Amino acid sequence: MSTAGAREWSDMSFNFQSGCRNDCVYCYAKAQAIRFGSSSPDDWNEPRLKMPKRWPHGRLVMMPTTHDIDRWNVEMAKDCLRRLLLDGNHVLVVTKARLSVANDLVRLMGDRSLAALRDNVEFRVTIGTADESMIRRFEPGAPDYHERLMALRAFRMSGLRTSVSAEPLLGGKDVFDDLYLRVRRYVNGRIWVGKMNMPRSRIRMNTSHSFAEPLIDWIVERQGDEEMYRLWLKYRNDEMVAFKDSIMDVVERRSADGHGA
Repeated sequence: MSTAGAREWSDMSFNFQSGCRNDCVYCYAKAQAIRFGSSSPDDWNEPRLKMPKRWPHGRLVMMPTTHDIDRWNVEMAKDCLRRLLLDGNHVLVVTKARLSVANDLVRLMGDRSLAALRDNVEFRVTIGTADESMIRRFEPGAPDYHERLMALRAFRMSGLRTSVSAEPLLGGKDVFDDLYLRVRRYVNGRIWVGKMNMPRSRIRMNTSHSFAEPLIDWIVERQGDEEMYRLWLKYRNDEMVAFKDSIMDVVERRSADGHGA
């Protein structure tokens, strides 16, 4: 079984919506939907709720994986999270978190019926950079950096399990250096970091080739093997930092070529 992507974090994925208002230009789910004809570059950001057909029991579940949680779907997200926890699952909630949504989820986890299950859920906030201009270009419908940081803080100050996903990292090692210092105080789990996967093909498909090519070139250059290897060397002994498969593939290639540490 592959351990790439969501499989690095969970046994299974759980989603309750088609499409996403974040409309991230690098989104794998959007590219896949366009490829198979179930969406287009222009209608992905007009999502539709869908009742899940499969409810797991006793699994490690990542929710959501193909969309985000926002003010339009937060009530369904809360209902799903409650049921998943009461059915004996451990749940990893991954979100480019809006503060209002974080507050709603914090209140949910304060419910007496879930008191014994608080340690069975972890809230992982996706933050790929603190640079607002990069967020607006790559994640046009998502919350800004400051709001995500405040959402992460809300989870942490409520005594919940927290972590950060810097995948995709919107830049190179310097971007992660800066981000690490900003978020670590609100993390009691790990800070995951990974490259932007297939940036050229996915961005071109998702934006009908309208995205600035020099910016794609910039991402590819900043996430070259040498830069990612330097990032790994700096943080490899830091217990708070974990590396996604896209970076570990770089380490393995260099080791195979005799250029390892």
